Amino acid sequence: MVKITKEDHVIYNGDNYRLAERLRLARYVVLLLLVLFIPAVFLLSGEDMTEEHFRYLIRNIDFNPDSALSSGNNISYEADTDSRYALYRGSPVILDDLRVRVMDNASGVTLSDYHGFSSARMVCSDRYIFVYDTSFDYVKVYNAFTSVKTLEFPGNVMSVCASDSGNFAVSFIPDDGYYTAVSVFDDSFSEIRRVSKYKNVTGIDMSPDGKLLASTSAYISEDGSMYTEVSVLDVATAESSSFDVRGSAGTRAGFTDDSLAVILDDGVRFYSSDLSVKLTHSYLFRDISGTGRADFYAVTGNSLLLFSDDGAGNGSITVISSDGEIFSDFSLEDEKGIYSVSFGKYACVMTEKRLLLVSAAEGISDSAVIPDGDFKSLVSDGETAYLAGDSGAMRVDESLFDSRQQK
Repeated sequence: MVKITKEDHVIYNGDNYRLAERLRLARYVVLLLLVLFIPAVFLLSGEDMTEEHFRYLIRNIDFNPDSALSSGNNISYEADTDSRYALYRGSPVILDDLRVRVMDNASGVTLSDYHGFSSARMVCSDRYIFVYDTSFDYVKVYNAFTSVKTLEFPGNVMSVCASDSGNFAVSFIPDDGYYTAVSVFDDSFSEIRRVSKYKNVTGIDMSPDGKLLASTSAYISEDGSMYTEVSVLDVATAESSSFDVRGSAGTRAGFTDDSLAVILDDGVRFYSSDLSVKLTHSYLFRDISGTGRADFYAVTGNSLLLFSDDGAGNGSITVISSDGEIFSDFSLEDEKGIYSVSFGKYACVMTEKRLLLVSAAEGISDSAVIPDGDFKSLVSDGETAYLAGDSGAMRVDESLFDSRQQK
């Protein structure tokens, strides 16, 4: 039998005491670090960091993975009747006469800045929000919290486009005699290419990887006919290829996942998206939709969705793939199209009465009555979509579609 002396008992209790003290000290150090974390974030982020910005940073920190699904799909705000709407990383962006705002359903307003433009326009990429005015010579660039950069140009800005890679392009009217110039930047705002044209550039678009820039330029030939030059530029090498099509200044060009679609007055043509720009397929609107025109379009994957109106209030939707197959061609009675956006593997179409989910393989795969509210716009960042109006926004998800609720 081992006999424990008084001295052994004291040593045993002393060891426990020292261990408890160390654990208590470690707890205090952890608490101190947590307390210092908040002011450290503010100091390191600069004077533009506010409490709202910090709340935005930690809005998705939660131990419950289902919390985002139960947080609600509605965001309330007040906007002007002529406000413009967009999505930036899943958050609605409101652009009105005076300011640009980014809203979040957990943090409220994360950005509110007076842009200073009279007729502001907006383009959103996955990296930035670009705000500009065709009467001004600069572009203001934002993220979800603050103004990041102001890019100045030697002439009024005409348009902005951005790619998934971070590269973006700005067209402007320079003061050196050219009709239009286009500058391409990387995501750190370094100009990597500038091209000048003696033609009026009417539209620009970048390929999803940011390596190619497509532009349309209108001009009048010697015989008085209107033509559009479609040009594709390799941003890295400055090599370019172009071709002319007969048509008005309304000709538009946009990249799908694997091709370049050119929308003309009377039809659509698909070209290879590389510098060879070979014509692969061509369709006339009167043959595919019966209306002879396309009022707007949306690109979803390797397909092009065309929406047209016959003038009597009846809409027509056509989905064409870049490999030459017409997947869907159908009419809507007594419904005009208002907006069409890319939404995952679908295109989501907002008519006067309904929301339609359209895919190349399924046609109209689902529909839903637009909920009560003053919703007048449909916006998307390619993955998330929102109905937006003057007093709030509602996220578009499967819960809005009856047939999907039952699955």
